[in-house]
Amino acid sequence: MLMLTGLVALQIATFSTGSTRGQYLVIAPPGASQGEAIGIIGQARGGLQDITRFPNVVIASSSAPDFPEKLHEAGAWIVLPAPVKSGCYPPASGETIQ
Repeated sequence: MLMLTGLVALQIATFSTGSTRGQYLVIAPPGASQGEAIGIIGQARGGLQDITRFPNVVIASSSAPDFPEKLHEAGAWIVLPAPVKSGCYPPASGETIQ
């Protein structure tokens, strides 16, 4: 349990130190579908930047300074600055890296 807590804290620290450029990692409530997660972005008047392996986790963007607050109001559980895509995850089948 201690190791899991440390890993979660490390991930949060990693996500919070990067430059966001208006991009955020949005975590919808557990059990939410990808459509519901994307719906949260739409309600907050943002744009979808990327999807992840988890249906309730997406990357969103907006130039509005209050976008994180709007995401929370729309139902997001957690909103973090999005990390720069560093290639930690392999591409989905059929996807190419450029």
